[in-house]
Amino acid sequence: MKFIGFWSYPPTKDGAQMAVDTWKHSLERRKKMPEKYPKTIFGPFQYNGKTEGFTVFEVDNADQLTYLATDYLDNLEWEFVPIIENEKAAEIFLKNK
Repeated sequence: MKFIGFWSYPPTKDGAQMAVDTWKHSLERRKKMPEKYPKTIFGPFQYNGKTEGFTVFEVDNADQLTYLATDYLDNLEWEFVPIIENEKAAEIFLKNK
């Protein structure tokens, strides 16, 4: 299943530094234990001039999102929204009419 992970961090230099440091740490953890984390398929992207952005993930189970969010627990907020391809949404709609 795919999710968009919307994230934000405090709008301060300290907040930005903590986010970058945590991101580097999380990348290392994901390299060591890839099965515990979602696969990044697009991004991360930051909105220009903002302290927020998004990443698109693919997961095998919801626990993977929890592992990721836990890495950033002290300095980054996440919101995960499930997404599906338009073709699949149309197929479901047509079957359900």
